[in-house]
Amino acid sequence: MKGLKLNIKICIITAFIIGVTMAILNLYPSWSQYAGNVQEPFLYATLFFISLAFMMVSFEHPDKLKELFVVKGMEVRLEHITRVIAYLFGGVLVFSVNSEVKVVETLHLIFTGSAILTGYLMLMTFYKQSIVKKNLALLGTLFGIIGFSCGFFLNLYSV
Repeated sequence: MKGLKLNIKICIITAFIIGVTMAILNLYPSWSQYAGNVQEPFLYATLFFISLAFMMVSFEHPDKLKELFVVKGMEVRLEHITRVIAYLFGGVLVFSVNSEVKVVETLHLIFTGSAILTGYLMLMTFYKQSIVKKNLALLGTLFGIIGFSCGFFLNLYSV
């Protein structure tokens, strides 16, 4: 499984580098609007590597069996939520926000919001045992939500 851990790191680093490149270029109001344009491979590569990293984490993480919360008597473990996040980012990849078909555009927005919120939910529930880690997770979540909101609503930078 050592190779899988290396692949996870490669996916995260690659997605980060491409994401930073997209942010620096700032060609469109949002990353999703790269779809259907010449720079589309940036978007697809970023989403592919994010999705792939979460899928591999669901199989590799040492705490993958850790219970995060219970829904109607069914325990949701780290491996479940990371797999769901991987599928949700796959949905973001499949459904283009620039589609002329309204339902496809709507599905893109649903998958995007769901992937991001599920990621924040994972952060908030994974670190519930340690007060310091829980507060850092909360701070990271707030930073992400506020940062995204500022970029989206105030057009300060592309989101």
